[in-house]
Amino acid sequence: MLYHVGMNPTPTRWIVVIAISVSAFLCYAGPSSEPNGVASDPYNQHDLVIELLVPGGPLPFECFLAQHKPDMTWSADIYNGTEVIGSGDDVEVVRHSDGIETVWDVQINLAHYDTVLTWTMIENPASTSYRGSGVLKKVRPSGTYEIQILVREATGGSWKSRRSSNTRFLPIESAATKADFVGRWRAEFSSSKEPAIAVFDVDDDGFATGTFMTTTGDYRYLAGRVDGDLLRLSVFDGAHSFLFHAKMLPDGSIAGDFWSGNWWHETWTATRDDDFQLPDAFAGTSWVEGETIDDLVFSDLDGKPQSVTELLDKQGGSIRVLEIFGTWCPNCTDAARDLKTLQEKYGDRGFTVLGLAFEHTDDMQRSTRMVRAYKERYGLDWPVLVAGLSSKKKASLVLPFLDGVRTFPTLIFLNEHNEPLAIHAGYTGSATGDAYEDMIQKFTSIIENNLE
Repeated sequence: MLYHVGMNPTPTRWIVVIAISVSAFLCYAGPSSEPNGVASDPYNQHDLVIELLVPGGPLPFECFLAQHKPDMTWSADIYNGTEVIGSGDDVEVVRHSDGIETVWDVQINLAHYDTVLTWTMIENPASTSYRGSGVLKKVRPSGTYEIQILVREATGGSWKSRRSSNTRFLPIESAATKADFVGRWRAEFSSSKEPAIAVFDVDDDGFATGTFMTTTGDYRYLAGRVDGDLLRLSVFDGAHSFLFHAKMLPDGSIAGDFWSGNWWHETWTATRDDDFQLPDAFAGTSWVEGETIDDLVFSDLDGKPQSVTELLDKQGGSIRVLEIFGTWCPNCTDAARDLKTLQEKYGDRGFTVLGLAFEHTDDMQRSTRMVRAYKERYGLDWPVLVAGLSSKKKASLVLPFLDGVRTFPTLIFLNEHNEPLAIHAGYTGSATGDAYEDMIQKFTSIIENNLE
């Protein structure tokens, strides 16, 4: 009996390279890291807005490049609302001159997402402003996609104090008044039969934040602005490239468009609904009666076959989490980060984790490389097996004890006999506020009620 819990174009003089992988698959998470810091040399700091030119128009995000003493290394932080995503220390910047202007060559590698962003940035010596352009290359299961980008200097004063700028999107000067988008909305996407929850907040300057919650997770930290009856929001987090436009209609409802990179577009509508709730994330996926996990064998990161049950038993513990995830999935990253926190709290009392990774290709060498980078970046010490491809259909075939894999991540809580206690499909990340806190509390209750 499962334990169910309620709710739920490019000049060539200057090049920047960011390695990151992108998926339109919806996964959900909180702030990825704190900012890397502020350099002491003001000439080696750059507050930038990077615009991905998708079919719906500019999809902007803020980027802060900084050099640090004493070793003069560089870092890059990406901002989406209150989220700050740090690049770590894998950033290279070369400054040189063409005789008139200063040119910057930058390389940023986010190996755990496996994507490349390049641009050219030139500093105008008269105004110390920047201009640039380039291309973002994204590797997805269906191939490699390219998106043209533009680079401009960020303005708006203390945008880093709130982690994003109200000039993230350039203002529409003709829009004097602002429609009221603040609140909770029932949203309908044209590609989905299941409604979502949209939550928006807008300050007096028109700076907007928000997210969408769905049955498989949330759309993470969206940031933008309101001009007249138009709300624009975006997020670029190393995996997602999302752009939302929302127009307030005379009857108070919303009609919108959603673009994911340059490979997906759909429309959506929304009406105010403070009471609308999503189905219980603990109730959507079931353990098939009579099935066990005893026959599951997958490869470890050294290419050796490992029995899932033997590995779980070797770790021991009275409550065990089998994490079905992918390194390409930011919501899986959020889940892993929270599982690490729970492990640190309850590990000495019998809480353990085992990961089953479903990756974008069947290249085992690539998959193990991605998983190793993932574990190192987030400091994960539990074992991970490479279980298959990042397809819900294929994952369902190799995990027959479930009635289907509907989303990544899926967390399976087991007892000491590897029997199911609860199954949670999807992830409600910290961008959702109270909904996230509620989910974590339910995880905690399951753990505390089943510990030794």
